[in-house]
Amino acid sequence: MATHQTPHQNPKKQGSKPNPEAKNQGEGDKESAARYNEDLQRSLKKSDYEHKAREAERALDHEGEALRKAEQQGKARAKEEDPAVAQDFKKPTH
Repeated sequence: MATHQTPHQNPKKQGSKPNPEAKNQGEGDKESAARYNEDLQRSLKKSDYEHKAREAERALDHEGEALRKAEQQGKARAKEEDPAVAQDFKKPTH
């Protein structure tokens, strides 16, 4: 079974310098962020999200009771309520 080694555990990695030609930019990758933003904008222009929102609202009107019942059945099987459900994300956690 292979184990994950950090650079401190792998003698071959010690003293190695970053490769300036490497494509992986790590955290804060500007190329990937730009690509994501372009794809998102293209998707928003192409998608009729307002129509989909209206469809979802109509579905709730017709299926709302069944969905609420399914939610209650799922909650009844849960060991406990997820703390994130009632968390106030506007308040700091510390």
